[in-house]
Amino acid sequence: GKSMATAYDCKFIETSVGINHNVDELLVGLLTQIRLKLENPERTRDLFRKRSRKNRSRSPLGSCSENNSPKKYRGSRTSASLK
Repeated sequence: GKSMATAYDCKFIETSVGINHNVDELLVGLLTQIRLKLENPERTRDLFRKRSRKNRSRSPLGSCSENNSPKKYRGSRTSASLK
């Protein structure tokens, strides 16, 4: 998680819902960032454009290939087949 946040120039905060560790801080931080973007959409759009050019070829799944993709389980049922 931390290395991906660094790669995408994002903030990282470790949380645990089970013990209520940093949950409030995460939610307050998210709301603060959303409000800042709503108050100044031009600035955030410019920042996004700069980042998107810089990281255009990057993707969270970019290192995954067909060989590394999760295998489908044999005999597994989908919700459609259970109806």
